Amino acid sequence: MKHIIKTVLFVLWILFLALSLVFSLAERWLIKSWASMGADELIFHLGSSLKGANMEVVKELLFGYYLPGFIILSLILIAFFLAKKAFVKKLIVVLSIASALVLFLSSVYDLEKETGVVRRFFSEAAGIGDGEDFIRKNYSDASTVTFEFPEEKRNLIYIYLESMEMTFSDAENGGSFEENLIPNLTGLSMEYEDFRGNSPMLNGAYSLPSTDWTMAGMFAQSSGMPLKVAFKNNYMEHGFFPELVTIGDLLQSEGYSQILMIGSEAGFGGREDFYTAHGSFDIHDYNYAIDNGWIPEDYNVWWGFEDSKLFEFAQNDLLELSGRDEPFHYVILTADTHFEDGYVCELCGNEHGDNRYANVFSCSDRQVSGFISWLMQQDFWDNTTVVLCGDHTTMDSDFCDNVPAEYGRRTYTLIINGVAVPENPDMCRQYSTLDLFPTALAALGVKMSSDRLGLGVNLYSDTRTIIEEYGLDMCRQKLEEKSEFMLELSGESVEAVSETLDEAIIRMTFTEEEDGEGLSLFMWGLGNLNHQYIDEIYVDVTDTRTGVTTRYIMEMDLTDPNPYCCNADTDFKTEDRPFLEAVGYICFNGMPPKEVTSITGEE
Repeated sequence: MKHIIKTVLFVLWILFLALSLVFSLAERWLIKSWASMGADELIFHLGSSLKGANMEVVKELLFGYYLPGFIILSLILIAFFLAKKAFVKKLIVVLSIASALVLFLSSVYDLEKETGVVRRFFSEAAGIGDGEDFIRKNYSDASTVTFEFPEEKRNLIYIYLESMEMTFSDAENGGSFEENLIPNLTGLSMEYEDFRGNSPMLNGAYSLPSTDWTMAGMFAQSSGMPLKVAFKNNYMEHGFFPELVTIGDLLQSEGYSQILMIGSEAGFGGREDFYTAHGSFDIHDYNYAIDNGWIPEDYNVWWGFEDSKLFEFAQNDLLELSGRDEPFHYVILTADTHFEDGYVCELCGNEHGDNRYANVFSCSDRQVSGFISWLMQQDFWDNTTVVLCGDHTTMDSDFCDNVPAEYGRRTYTLIINGVAVPENPDMCRQYSTLDLFPTALAALGVKMSSDRLGLGVNLYSDTRTIIEEYGLDMCRQKLEEKSEFMLELSGESVEAVSETLDEAIIRMTFTEEEDGEGLSLFMWGLGNLNHQYIDEIYVDVTDTRTGVTTRYIMEMDLTDPNPYCCNADTDFKTEDRPFLEAVGYICFNGMPPKEVTSITGEE
């Protein structure tokens, strides 16, 4: 028995040392590699697929951190077994436990200091908020906005430039580098719209918290919202934020062909999930390129294939799309400029000496501007709008060390061939990547009943952005806080269901022409709530002349590709709608029915 206890204690000692080293070394690697990582990015990636990640990053963790850790653990064990005296063995155990504990606690402290994730975990577990929900207060629901597209719909090419900042231009043009790393993009900005007003300097978009990594940047520019999820992070359990209306949803409803073109595996970081859930995009990624013979099966550089091939394949796609009858929305994500230090392709020069990352950015500058030049020569150009925007500012830990703290680092942002005109052309706007959602639609000539979508503002209007209204520092502070509202939208919050039902008000008018659609739409509206906690939805329809009430029960078809579009028993077909009243009820979590709203038909 004594031998068994010793063996168990020995195993527990080794496990404690190993787990402490694994956590502490991973934390050191994380903070070094992602110097600007916040709680939301860490939480999101903890629950996301890592398939398709750059193996160079994984190798650095394994060989740069875990291998030395394994060696240290091995040396401790060797010293333990070589020790002859029991006192020495005990001393090794005590000192190693104390050291591992100090290392673990210091790593927890550093992780909280850099990301705030520990406080977020406990506040979420305890259900503690941070006072007023800033996102809820400033949210404008795109589903309540009317959109009027031009008769001849314009094509949209949206290019996310990995880590591209206006910072990389020289001070003379509004950047912060001695040498202009992006002279071609700088020149394009002087010809087209970056909302600088009458300023001679470049202008760009701030990358606010929860919009400052690749998936979050793409999400923000598509939906006008920051990407915030719960620790349990089941963001795809009910769809990727199914309540949100994105630019992909809107353009899909208008008959656009939509493609996402990336040189890595789209499954990494939730990109495929998002673009298939919002717009049913065709995914042309690394795997697609192999399956279609664009590259050999064993081809793999950087994150998959380099940007020179990305633009070549994009040209082929766009020529094919331009031959179709419907307009297209083509999304491109570059990757060569990803940290650390980027990918040096055969097109890269050496104009910045041994500064590899600078050379890669200048190479990307030439490739992107060359692609834009090619677009301008195509037959479809006159009816095509192009948006260029960095997905976020660079995460490279030391590339911007010489940038003054007071300089406001912003993503490179430009709209080419847009049809809208700023209401105040002299005004230099202060904006974030959240504002690109409504702004891109306006650039296509879309008329909107509101200049606000999500947290974003149409920059062609004179409506103030959240940065202009609250200031940059407050926006950063507020978007770092927990948002119960974002958990509602993602379907992660049980408490949110009750709040949603308390606030749900749906008002409709029945008319002769609708032929029963009024009730169908009303019931669909009730069904467009989080089904996870709903037991039953029904509507009581009363004929006010006779007092007879008929109950219509929702049939939730969770096998439907969009489970929020529900089928209902809608045999209500009569011309006497002005004499009918409808009241909707929802039963959830075994509780009594909750009345949602009452509506009265009118002629």
